[in-house]
Amino acid sequence: MKRVVVCCVAAVVAVAALGQKAVVNDVKKAVNQLKTSATDYTNAINKLKPALTHEQTADRSETWLINAKIHIGLHDRLGDAARVGKKVDVAKMEHALVDAYSSLDHCMSIDTTWLKDDNGLPILNKKTGQPRFKTKHSREATRLINEYLPQIYTAGNRLFNLGDWQGAYDAWQHYCRHTVASDTIVPSIRYYQAISLWHQQDYKAASALFAAARQAGYKKADAYDYALSCLEAIGDTVAIVNLAHEAFAALGTTRPRYLRIIINDCIATGKFEDANRLLDTAIANDSTNAELLNSKGFIIERQHDINAALPYYQRALACAPDNHIAQLNMGRYYYNQAVQQRFHNTQASLDLYRQAMPLLENAYEQNRNSRSVREALRDIYYRLGLADRLTAIEQH
Repeated sequence: MKRVVVCCVAAVVAVAALGQKAVVNDVKKAVNQLKTSATDYTNAINKLKPALTHEQTADRSETWLINAKIHIGLHDRLGDAARVGKKVDVAKMEHALVDAYSSLDHCMSIDTTWLKDDNGLPILNKKTGQPRFKTKHSREATRLINEYLPQIYTAGNRLFNLGDWQGAYDAWQHYCRHTVASDTIVPSIRYYQAISLWHQQDYKAASALFAAARQAGYKKADAYDYALSCLEAIGDTVAIVNLAHEAFAALGTTRPRYLRIIINDCIATGKFEDANRLLDTAIANDSTNAELLNSKGFIIERQHDINAALPYYQRALACAPDNHIAQLNMGRYYYNQAVQQRFHNTQASLDLYRQAMPLLENAYEQNRNSRSVREALRDIYYRLGLADRLTAIEQH
């Protein structure tokens, strides 16, 4: 009885395998029909789908070549309809081509057959000594890949515009994999692939692609800015500093944030001379940049004192009266001078408090978490007898 059951099971498996092979052959014949609609191609895709996973057909390169052809056929029929003004599902049309390329790649990956002799040993090439092999469908797969290369690039553009980030990334990945090495649009494609990953919050992979785009020649400022946002999201401080150096070399002072990162790193590592050298060069090229002047003053203050930094803080405030960092620095200066004068010249001290007050108030509005500014304002209000303001700030 058990033997009969085993035979029956084997027979069922054999029939299923033959059935899937018959499906592949049927779809293969259908592909060659000239008058085939988009609906027919969709039906063929659904009909072939089981063969893509069945053990008797999934490892045959022809199965995947046919799958690619019917997806290309669907793409082409939908494209024909769009060209004559019919409304089509653009995402479906372009995903059909993306799926076709995936099938073509898989077809080629399993198409190699290694030649063996009657004893099962590899047959060697007499000239090279390497094992011989043959391929059956790779030539046609390669032809289709090259023929539809412009269309797969366009598919990436259209899917990107639809907000289909993964679809756009996949389409462009196929294009970059198969185009020539000298293709000049690859750097910009890598950039937009990185944007697609950024939208999906895959920040690590996105930062790597932004780097690849820059290395390939895509040097626009956004390539650095997006990369910085990715590195900040994953907290890679070393990479942030390295990116800042790269960006500063490429963009100069047009993006001050990178210079600030470099300077902060120099301060953190005690490299004040390096910071000063960078700032002097930058200020020479942009002498009215308040951020540069504030940074220079800060370095000088760290090396010496606030009095030595005063000329830079004054210039920063004169160049940008609304710059809250410049206001804070000058407010700190006047307040420190007032405290020093308190026991020597009361009137001079009060005048300095009055000069410091509006500057520190503006700075406090920008950052109400600053304890030092809050304490300075409390002292100023007390010294100037401003009870209402003192009460208000103590309630915050």
